[in-house]
Amino acid sequence: MIRSLLIIVLIGGTSFVYTDIDSSSVFYSGVLPLLVLLALVAAALWFVLLFHRLGVTQTTHSRGGEPGGFGDFDGGGGGDGGC
Repeated sequence: MIRSLLIIVLIGGTSFVYTDIDSSSVFYSGVLPLLVLLALVAAALWFVLLFHRLGVTQTTHSRGGEPGGFGDFDGGGGGDGGC
């Protein structure tokens, strides 16, 4: 799994270094920026897969607050309204 990340970083880094948007070459101004974008997406998917395999989730455990997650914050009180 680490090998795939190294390949993604190697391809993305090399593409980033040699990308030249102002070049008249389609390879330097079109293909390499596309490879950089694909490498970023691949790296993001790699991390999602890693977190999934490790069992990491985005859910948090509420500690008795409201369903909205704001706890005791009611949005009111304090201040004079600018008067």
